[in-house]
Amino acid sequence: MSGTTRRTLGRFALSAALLGALACSTDPIALDLVVCESGTGPECVDGTLNLMVSGLPESMNASVIISGPDGFSLTVTSSQTFQVLSGDYTVEALPVEGIAGSYDPETAVQTVSVSGNAEVEINYVQAGTGG
Repeated sequence: MSGTTRRTLGRFALSAALLGALACSTDPIALDLVVCESGTGPECVDGTLNLMVSGLPESMNASVIISGPDGFSLTVTSSQTFQVLSGDYTVEALPVEGIAGSYDPETAVQTVSVSGNAEVEINYVQAGTGG
């Protein structure tokens, strides 16, 4: 959804006691209050990023770092779909090692532009086989 803008209004502290059963601590939690202008809701989500991971044995997790607009950063261990802001995302797949051996991503770093739906494929190959 082009035209969606995000504006941080300020940083607020929310006591964990207010979170009831979900609270694990009494320490304050910092929150950014974000208002969407010309958007469709409070999350300002206007795209989908579908991450597909293949090539690893079932017993192994991937190691993928996704970073993007507004400081978005997330480490992912398997195929997932995310609701995200439109913009450019960097997807970095790291080598993984486990009892089943060592695996390298065929492509270590990819950039994807999200404005609607986007897909990124990460294929791992056993280290030393060259894919």
